Amino acid sequence: MIVSKEDSSLKKEPRRNFLRIFKTIRGKLTLSFIIIFGITLIGFSLVLYNVFAKQSRDDFDIVMSVLASSISETIRENGINQDILNEVKEFNNPGLSAFYGYTQVMNSAESVVMQSSQLKDKALPIQRQYVLSALNGGREITTVFTEGPSELWDKQGARILYFPAVHHQHKYAVILIAPLSSVETSLSNLRLIIFAAIPVTLLLASVVGWLFSKRAYAPVNELVIKTNTITAEKLHSRLRVSDADDEISHLAETLNDMIERLEQSFNTLKQFTSDASHELRTPLTIIRGEIEVALKKRRDNNEYENILKDNLDEVKRLQNIVEGLLTLSQYENNRVTVQEEIINLNDVVIEALTKSRIIAGRKEIKLILKLEENTADGIMIKGDSTKLLNVFLNIFDNAVKYSNTGSEVYCFTGKTKKGDFAFVTIKDEGIGIPEGSLLNIFERFYREDSSRTRGESYSLGLGLSIVKAVVEAHNGRIEVKSEDNKGSEFTIFLPCILN
Repeated sequence: MIVSKEDSSLKKEPRRNFLRIFKTIRGKLTLSFIIIFGITLIGFSLVLYNVFAKQSRDDFDIVMSVLASSISETIRENGINQDILNEVKEFNNPGLSAFYGYTQVMNSAESVVMQSSQLKDKALPIQRQYVLSALNGGREITTVFTEGPSELWDKQGARILYFPAVHHQHKYAVILIAPLSSVETSLSNLRLIIFAAIPVTLLLASVVGWLFSKRAYAPVNELVIKTNTITAEKLHSRLRVSDADDEISHLAETLNDMIERLEQSFNTLKQFTSDASHELRTPLTIIRGEIEVALKKRRDNNEYENILKDNLDEVKRLQNIVEGLLTLSQYENNRVTVQEEIINLNDVVIEALTKSRIIAGRKEIKLILKLEENTADGIMIKGDSTKLLNVFLNIFDNAVKYSNTGSEVYCFTGKTKKGDFAFVTIKDEGIGIPEGSLLNIFERFYREDSSRTRGESYSLGLGLSIVKAVVEAHNGRIEVKSEDNKGSEFTIFLPCILN
């Protein structure tokens, strides 16, 4: 008979599926449960069997000792007579009692003076040294592991007790021979019960463990199914969190937090793509339009020069957008190296304020610096002076840009009450920021007033995003307060060097 490869693979497939079960959490949990329960059950069974076996054999010896003591007492009172065999009648008749055996009494001449009828003309494995010990008052008990003569006992062996007895001046040795079949049969039955019970119990345990793991794994399986349904178009969906306050609910909460972060990142990416496309398309459209217009007819040198100047402005704008995005990307991916030099924060602020006075002078705006008395000599921090200078220049530039002509811009520096952070506050008297826009001003390409045109007040909407990235790279933070048409207040906190 020829077996095809397809038939062979079909035979192997169930085996692979069976083995694959033990690679799952449910399979591993069930297997662990079976192993632990099996080891415990086997250990308990071994202890139970050994205790029962020891107790059974001890009880067997106690019965023999009690019976031998009774025979010895009868001999002491009445001497050797036939009543002794009548006293142990049950002992000599198997089937009437769970315990039975044979009796033999020997005198000091080592001659048999009385014995059970079954022992007549039988060669018994009696050991002379134990007989002598009993004649001298000793008690000995031994085990014979071979089958007895004429089937007095079977291959399971017998126990032989040597017990002393005295009548007047005569010494005797009472010998009791008890087959071990009754004890060993009970132990054999117990072994069979254990050997049968262990696999049956483990089988039941595996079924219970599988059902238990299925029930325990059901919430996880539900999470898996629900998570698989969440796609890029359904990032608003969330997993159900139970009230059990267990590991599964914590996992669901963690996954929900992750999905929320993904949703935010995805929305930010979409918004960024849309904004970047819009910002890049506008200058490119202008450049293309002006070039197309220039090529429609011949023009003089002055016209070409004006077109090139306009194109250069748009190219610079494109360059600023690309450089700004590159800078933000580097900060977000921790690719920017921030110098940790010891610098005087007041010196950096003063330099930024001095450079900003040129722009402020065009609108007759006064820049006023106020230093705390206890920090007038300087506030020492670790940071990158060049990058921090650009931060303050950007905020001063915004303050001047959105302030009214002839107004004032204030700058305060100092330390927090605990002294662990330095702060720089820049406050203007400009148009302010509506409350609904405060949460968005640090986003890329965000401009509060979309009606602004390119000119002095035109902004790419990347400045504050870069400011926030630089401050956070210095382990600091930035806060903003503003009222519409009343002005804005930006405060930057930076960790300072503790004295």
